[in-house]
Amino acid sequence: MTSAPRGEVTLRRMVSIAFPMVVSTASETVMLFFNRYFVSFLGSDHIPASMSGGLTQFVFTSLFAGIVGFIVWGYLALVALNLPTLSISVVPQARAGEEAIGVLTFLLKAVLR
Repeated sequence: MTSAPRGEVTLRRMVSIAFPMVVSTASETVMLFFNRYFVSFLGSDHIPASMSGGLTQFVFTSLFAGIVGFIVWGYLALVALNLPTLSISVVPQARAGEEAIGVLTFLLKAVLR
């Protein structure tokens, strides 16, 4: 199997990026399940209250995280596509430390802008 060029988007790369998010969401679902399981030891009267409260919390947490993520990453993408306004020059001979400083500077400029 030949590797894809650096800039090419492949399913394998997308899955490797999305995998931690999928695991995080799945772990929250498992946590909610065990939460309900332990509440069932208190009695059957407490389960309906915990179900509606837990599902409401899950929906609003996911909604809030999705909206904030969309706004932040959309803004950073717009800033990244307009490099001249940030006074950024891209050179191929950068070392790792210079790359790290460049990323931190980019994020700081994006926040301050």
